[in-house]
Amino acid sequence: MCSQCNRALGKAEDPRWQWIARHFTRAGLYLMSYPATEALGRIVQGFPGKIGTLRYREWLAAKLGRPKPKRKRK
Repeated sequence: MCSQCNRALGKAEDPRWQWIARHFTRAGLYLMSYPATEALGRIVQGFPGKIGTLRYREWLAAKLGRPKPKRKRK
């Protein structure tokens, strides 16, 4: 079981959180249809990693159709 699922089940068993079946149903509905996808009408995917790195700038240039950025000299 992944850490996120284990945490959710732990909260369900903890009386302080008072999670009931409705909470898990709503979480499942959220995972099936993301609100951002419905609002924007398309799937939005960002860059997987740190922003501001050379790899990010190359990814962004390729996405926007611009020339690749040059590496900085030391």
